[in-house]
Amino acid sequence: MAASSVFTPSSYSCGICESTLYNPKILKCFHVFCRRCLDQLSDCSLPHRITCPLCESETYLTREGIDRLVDYKFFDHSAIEQSKIQCQMCDKSNMASSMCKDCQELMCKECNDYHKTHKKFKSHNVVSIDMQGKEAVVNDDTNMQVATIEKICQEHYKYCRPVEEFCKACLKPVCNVCMVGFHKGHKTEPLQTTAARARTSLRAASNALKSRLPFLESLLKEAHLEETKYNNHISNTRIEIKETSERLKQDICRKIDDITDENISKLDSMAHKDKAVLELYRQKVTRSKMTVIGLLFSTDNLLEFGDKIDLVEAFTELHTRLAHYNYNYGVIMPDIFEPLMKPGSIKLNQLYEAVGNIEREKKPMTNSFIAVKQQPSSHLVDNDKAFTKIRSLNLDFSVDSVVCPYNTDAIFSQISQQIEELNVKVTFTHACTIENDTLLLLNRPKNTFYETDNKGRVINTFSTDSLPPKIGGFYCYMCMCVTTVSRILIATTDSLYTFTFSGRLEQLYQDENSNFRQIFEDCRGNVFVVDTTDGKERICLFTPYGHCIGDILPPNAYNVMKNLVALSIDRCGNLWIFRSVKTISGLYQLLESEINIYSYT
Repeated sequence: MAASSVFTPSSYSCGICESTLYNPKILKCFHVFCRRCLDQLSDCSLPHRITCPLCESETYLTREGIDRLVDYKFFDHSAIEQSKIQCQMCDKSNMASSMCKDCQELMCKECNDYHKTHKKFKSHNVVSIDMQGKEAVVNDDTNMQVATIEKICQEHYKYCRPVEEFCKACLKPVCNVCMVGFHKGHKTEPLQTTAARARTSLRAASNALKSRLPFLESLLKEAHLEETKYNNHISNTRIEIKETSERLKQDICRKIDDITDENISKLDSMAHKDKAVLELYRQKVTRSKMTVIGLLFSTDNLLEFGDKIDLVEAFTELHTRLAHYNYNYGVIMPDIFEPLMKPGSIKLNQLYEAVGNIEREKKPMTNSFIAVKQQPSSHLVDNDKAFTKIRSLNLDFSVDSVVCPYNTDAIFSQISQQIEELNVKVTFTHACTIENDTLLLLNRPKNTFYETDNKGRVINTFSTDSLPPKIGGFYCYMCMCVTTVSRILIATTDSLYTFTFSGRLEQLYQDENSNFRQIFEDCRGNVFVVDTTDGKERICLFTPYGHCIGDILPPNAYNVMKNLVALSIDRCGNLWIFRSVKTISGLYQLLESEINIYSYT
């Protein structure tokens, strides 16, 4: 979408390629994308399903794929070709220009000409259909009827029945034939009234949502400023890291040079001392040598040139000295310890301590961001007549479960039936239906979801870590359903989790005083969660996105909720509440069922 706080349809662009919409298609969630973008998206998605890249809602496809998606044509009504009614007489797909009231068939111009010239059809009453803007003008000789082409009943299209009423129970437009058929007895109102109210409500909701755009635009600008500030901080921090490292390297090199000079000075000092010791030792050895040589010189000359008297007089002392030096001619070598370089070591953590580490600041820098709390959307219930009791009745047997499909009457079941055979290759603890005859299975121990097709084949798998763990060795109670907006709602004892089909936790509602036991959704998108807390039984109303609206039954409905065993909604939009009632007959205690029916349409 174009970056503007003022929204106009012409400013909208494809949410995938961000270009002008080309051959647009609309998804179930009412987001519009280019056909070619959806083709590329479907190639990356699961078979027969597209996940909206904006809101993550699921749109299920038929075998025809993207071709069966509705073309988005609400751009400029003056430039759009209006809905066409094809000829029902021939197979040329020509646009109908008239209708034969006797044949009850629409005809193109060629079939109309043939009708006029053929003898068999000459007496038939043929009226023309004149396409003018949004309306089809049906002319005959007596009167003129104006009917919107788009209002022709799809169920009774063959009879060209215009849609004039709106069934409030089934939420669909109906014709007069429908009202005496399948929709007999349902509450209806003129389609024009419903359309006017819908237009007013949609315009009000649209204007309210448009008023949020300037705020979102301000958030985008704020995010841009914060991003710029953050990028500047990253650049400055990168420079700081390099400067710190360079400065540290210089300090380390300078310190290493100082240590080197100090070690060399120590080495020179040790060498000087050791050399002095060695020199003194050398001098002592030299003197000892000269002493021995001098004594030998005197002895040898005495023996060579002395007389007998000289020999006798010198014998005692000379012999003693010669014997002494014969055993003590050497000098003990002094201890000299060689200087050795003892290698140092630097541990990795010491380097990190010296250089420093990058870590996130505890206080966020984006203080200017405004926290926006999402408010729950309004529920689709008539507040003036919401949950008015219309009937109560009793059954002489106990009801364990109940199902009220939208196309049949209520079906009671006294015992739960087990599925004897299911071709699924996974173990699951919870299951619910989705759309297109698919199932969603949950393997609670692994917190893994499995989506299977109608043949039991797994077509999608995703996991989550957001579900609660075991409590006291056991998993807490859990029930699950998939809403109309493709959200997975899981009710545990005191919490309601909202997941997308990627396993992302989108919303979490918690109430420590609750004991949620049942969860289901009606055709209007209202989600009902049953809270069976002892003494505070209630039914909570949620949006399909998991936002809590509040309790729906009045305070005097406590007895209705006490001992609640089941509840459901019939096709007319009535809430059926089943509770167990104990009665004593003679010596036996019997279980019966009481049914209370509330209307909110």
